Amino acid sequence: MPAPARTVAGVEVPEEVTLADGTVLRLNGAGVRRKLFVKVYVGALYLPRPRSDPAAILAADEPQRVEMRILYRHIGVRRMRGTWEEGLRRNHPPERLERLRPDIERFYAAIRPVRRGDLVTFTYRPGEGMAIVHNGRRIDVIPGRGLFAALLGVWLGPSPPDEGLKRAMLGRQ
Repeated sequence: MPAPARTVAGVEVPEEVTLADGTVLRLNGAGVRRKLFVKVYVGALYLPRPRSDPAAILAADEPQRVEMRILYRHIGVRRMRGTWEEGLRRNHPPERLERLRPDIERFYAAIRPVRRGDLVTFTYRPGEGMAIVHNGRRIDVIPGRGLFAALLGVWLGPSPPDEGLKRAMLGRQ
């Protein structure tokens, strides 16, 4: 039986997700990523248990997932890469990004164009790494926690691209 869902910007966001190994993650929070006046995607953060402290979430070596449900008509690879790069630079010191550069480049190689209605997930599992899935199709699994934590830091770090989305993902809205 499907888990109950909440509606965010007309999109149904499940209250929980079950990973392939049976691990259940609960919706910590979800909101809309806006750029200027445009709704780009609904972002949702799933954790084993609710948390509102970004430092605790970023430090936790436990299963976690971020889902992006695309609202905008089309976003190309070049635009997404530029947006990710800017977010990474704004939220992490250069030496950390330099250490992560091989994983970042592998991530960029996995990026696909997205369209309204697409679902992109980033799921971290200890011992496995971060699985990138686009519309149910696994694109890649990047080993370790480093890249997932860096990407999560774009949303939850000190300079997120959208403060409202950060508050929503932290369950503060």
